[in-house]
Amino acid sequence: MRVYDLKPHLGLFFILAVLLPSVILAMIGARAINREELYIARRYEAAISAEVRHAASLVSSELNKIEDDLSRSAPEYGDMAAKLRSWPSVQPLARIPFLLSNQNEVLWPTGNTPEEKEFLFWNMDFFANKAKVPDYQNIAQVYQEKIVSPPQKTQSQRTYAADQEFSVSSASQDSSYDRQMAQSRFDQYEPVREQVYAEAKKEGQRVETRNVLGRQALNEGSAKMAKGIAAQEDNRSLYISKRRKFKEITGANTQGIIPRFVDDKLSLIFWKKISGEKVVGCVLSMTQLRQRIIGVLPDIYSKVRLLTVLDQNGRPLISPLEDTKRDWRRPFASREVSELLPRWEVAAYLNDPAVISSQANFMSALLWGLIFILFASITIGGILILRAVNHEMALARQKTTFAANVSHELKTPLTSIRMFAEMLKEKRQADVQKQEQYLDHMVSETQRLTNLINNVLDFSRIGQGRKLYNMKSLDLAALCREVAENQRVGLESVGFKLELKVPGLPLMVKADSEALKQVLINLLSNAQKYYGEKKDIEVEAAADGAWACVSVKDRGIGVPVKHAKNIFKEFFRVDDALTSRVKGTGLGLTIARMIARDHGGDVVYMDREGGGSVFQLRLPGDI
Repeated sequence: MRVYDLKPHLGLFFILAVLLPSVILAMIGARAINREELYIARRYEAAISAEVRHAASLVSSELNKIEDDLSRSAPEYGDMAAKLRSWPSVQPLARIPFLLSNQNEVLWPTGNTPEEKEFLFWNMDFFANKAKVPDYQNIAQVYQEKIVSPPQKTQSQRTYAADQEFSVSSASQDSSYDRQMAQSRFDQYEPVREQVYAEAKKEGQRVETRNVLGRQALNEGSAKMAKGIAAQEDNRSLYISKRRKFKEITGANTQGIIPRFVDDKLSLIFWKKISGEKVVGCVLSMTQLRQRIIGVLPDIYSKVRLLTVLDQNGRPLISPLEDTKRDWRRPFASREVSELLPRWEVAAYLNDPAVISSQANFMSALLWGLIFILFASITIGGILILRAVNHEMALARQKTTFAANVSHELKTPLTSIRMFAEMLKEKRQADVQKQEQYLDHMVSETQRLTNLINNVLDFSRIGQGRKLYNMKSLDLAALCREVAENQRVGLESVGFKLELKVPGLPLMVKADSEALKQVLINLLSNAQKYYGEKKDIEVEAAADGAWACVSVKDRGIGVPVKHAKNIFKEFFRVDDALTSRVKGTGLGLTIARMIARDHGGDVVYMDREGGGSVFQLRLPGDI
């Protein structure tokens, strides 16, 4: 059995012993990497969401402080007109003070300014209990008895205020434990949310819509992120509303803040009951309110995220000046602030949406490294062994073909020389012209034999690094002309037309003249062997920048695209019907390129327009 008969068995062994385990290993590694990316994404979400919740609690606490500050500075007795007039100068948060009688008549302001007139226009009927406005409540607090299951609470913890009318201040409602438990279960459990929202709608409550549209994209087209985290967006607000009159909202409470939307602009109205059942209050300055909120926020910018507060229009209260293209309505994590600021959100954005994937890739690289080492060891080792075996088999085939071709190439010119020599010796041909032709054939065949032997010897020397060159400055154009003229007789004798184009000026290169002659002879021999319908060969010498070039152009059969990169390999010959008629060693182009590269140049192949091939010798010019 010959060596290369084992090739199919080696391929099957390679698939079973190398590729199959490697694929399984890669699949295990890919699953581990997917989990790592999802884990990092959830870790980011948990960390940033915690920051958002903390910031929301800070803003909510600041709103309580603002209410207390307004309550302490509100006038309660004395010259109320003078005190109301001076209240904004004492308390920057107070804008447009007002005073209501015990019958809810507006005693102040009197409408002397356009701002006061507008205030009275929008609020007089509301203060007089003739108009209703939306009253906002935290749905988890309103329905906390339905959210917190009885077994989880003691009897005292289940005590719930009989009056479920809204109150801006939550201090008079259920215990802190109940509120926290209800809020936690509402946030975490989808069935609980659906049940509570359904109950609110059933009772005529309006479920508000949040001001954000959805999650910031983690990574464009990342399906596994969509499946792993917040796949289904829920834009329903935590706050519900029901239209109520002023008396219904204030109820038994002593003070509070009422949010109102007027022409889609948020207005906060502070009120406080004073002696005689009168009500004093003011409209909050939104500019001062924004400054107070910004003042309590933690650092808005870090390496990972940007934290800010969005107002009712989805605009950030504070952001980097250069950040103008961000989609503010799509944060990575967000949370509503308070029922006192409906449609306001604390929002966080990833500075780089791809940071999760990047960090996951970095972390998983450690795992991939170990997998890759094992995978590479198995795969590369198997490939190298298989390639080595295949190379040896291919080399064995090539050497067998080479030996047969060399034998044929040596035998053919020797047979021709012997035949013509015997005819001349026996004087069978008396015609002097015929005798001259015989001698020309003998010289041509001798030159062919010499070239063949030189190719074999040079290939051996160059491959072993023993080829020595006699480098000197020479005219490549003149050398090209000399070689072409020497080969002209042999080419024209077999029907070829040789055209020579060389410049009048010298093309100086530093090279070994005999080595370059061999390169040109090999290129001409290649053009002669693979001729087509037209036996035309053109040799052109020209300068190309700093390079001196000689192009050998033919109208032959050309080189198939799939074989173009292999034609300079040793022993390689295109095996098809067009080349089977041509015998050769497969060394001519290999030796030509090796000699050219030893001179700092190259031999390159190009398709010729109109059909055929172009082999170009390129050498650095000797200036």
